[in-house]
Amino acid sequence: MYYLGQQSATTSVFQSDTASDQQSAMTSGLQSGINGGLQAAALHNQPINQRSSAIQAEISGRKSSPENYYKLFKKNFDPRVNSTLSEIDKTDKYTKNDNISSLKEIIAENAGLGRKQMFNYCVIGGRMNCLKKDYKVKNKELDDILKTYDEKLYGKCMRNFYVSLYNFAMEFNKIIYVDLSAMGGIGNVYNKWSGLKKFIERDADFWKGV
Repeated sequence: MYYLGQQSATTSVFQSDTASDQQSAMTSGLQSGINGGLQAAALHNQPINQRSSAIQAEISGRKSSPENYYKLFKKNFDPRVNSTLSEIDKTDKYTKNDNISSLKEIIAENAGLGRKQMFNYCVIGGRMNCLKKDYKVKNKELDDILKTYDEKLYGKCMRNFYVSLYNFAMEFNKIIYVDLSAMGGIGNVYNKWSGLKKFIERDADFWKGV
């Protein structure tokens, strides 16, 4: 939230013969300085506020319609986005504990990756899918496994979303190359996921294939 800064004005008030003259001169000078400061600050902040509003309207899941959000999603597809994960990292592991260790490593790697994060969230969904499907790991156990991580990102609802994201990426694999940082974060994608999936399915020729 931007606030309007007031520029301070130094007003020179000469010694007057009367107290009323001093008060009048001081009041006039201060008001002139304040008005000038407000005008300058308003002109300085106007383009910043306009830019901020435009950016927020574009990336916010609350302010963008499903269609506009999909257009932004497609616009930010970038095949140059790569992951630091090796081919071994991407595949399911041999044991339950190996998969748990790998999941934690990928979550730790995710911090600060910016444009690489969509890829990693898909892989995280794959790890969770493997644990739930192949090793019958229940949500309560996953809660305990992931208790040291942000619940907003790795609570039950988000875990289900990551699995859905992973399964969807198996068919529409180009979604892993979307610049997630341009989408307002994974939370916005989660909020728009239901409508986003429908638009991706309608545009399947674009999203399928390498």
